Amino acid sequence: MKIAVFSDLHANGAALDAFCKDAQEKGVTDYWFLGDAVGYGPDPVKALDWVLSNVSQKRRVWGNHDMMLHGLLAAKDPKLNSKLASNTFSLKFKGDDLVIIENLLRKSDWQATNADAIQIILEHCRELSSEDQLYRKAMKSISRDRRVKHFSFRGVQHWFVHGAIDNLRDNYRYIFPWKEPYLELELLALKKIPTRRNQIHWSGHTHIPMLMVAGQQDEVPKPVFYHYGEKYSVDFPYVFINPGSLGFPRDLDGRCSYVLYYPQDNAIEFQRIEYPQKVAYDQMRAKDYSSSILTKFRDASFPGRDNEFKDHFMKLKEEDI
Repeated sequence: MKIAVFSDLHANGAALDAFCKDAQEKGVTDYWFLGDAVGYGPDPVKALDWVLSNVSQKRRVWGNHDMMLHGLLAAKDPKLNSKLASNTFSLKFKGDDLVIIENLLRKSDWQATNADAIQIILEHCRELSSEDQLYRKAMKSISRDRRVKHFSFRGVQHWFVHGAIDNLRDNYRYIFPWKEPYLELELLALKKIPTRRNQIHWSGHTHIPMLMVAGQQDEVPKPVFYHYGEKYSVDFPYVFINPGSLGFPRDLDGRCSYVLYYPQDNAIEFQRIEYPQKVAYDQMRAKDYSSSILTKFRDASFPGRDNEFKDHFMKLKEEDI
């Protein structure tokens, strides 16, 4: 059995096509998704439709960009607005007042969001509004699915979250491998749940692939500096895995990133696959996306400062290309 675990698709249809082909060739039997089907990329309808059609509701969570999409669309939907009007607020955006429903994201989350990201979500709202059936299905799923999911699979405890499980009001905290205080809090959250076997914490959001492990006595998870295509046992008491981004990588490597999970062995394998990145880039440019977004996408620019993890990703790219 092989499960493809992926995150941060970000409306990249070209990346999705390459991923589907690669997963089929590798004999993938199921898909697990960690959030952000939309945002940034040029093809939100295709991305949302694929996730809703191919990933079980029990094996997916939604990300902050998906929540933003819901907040904007719900405010314009008379049926939803009548139910949620008490949670409406206005946000000044480029001289206009955006009306937003606050039931999934707080006003402070919106205020902290990059203006370019909001502009793209507005475009995605316009595209999705013309797809009535998909619109209804997406709105229902995003609003009802839990932000954090916890389930047992073949004796292993799995946690799904887009960002962090430590603070339910701040699920979109960035859990970078070099942010030890946040990792410590996530580990403490897992230790509150008694279990006979190990627990795996799956998250996305950072667009940075990550594998970290911890024993019963450890206070902070330790990094495992992996190599692509190699199998790694995750049979440790506590494991933290981020598959990276399928559609908008930020680890200096623009190729699609995801993880193969082998439940029978309790092992994983990091994957990188080529896709026509220029096709997606040209589609984004044709939609007048900002130069800042285009540059980050083209360069897969690293979000952190120089550290051992950046060195690791640079070496990985040199080895694998």
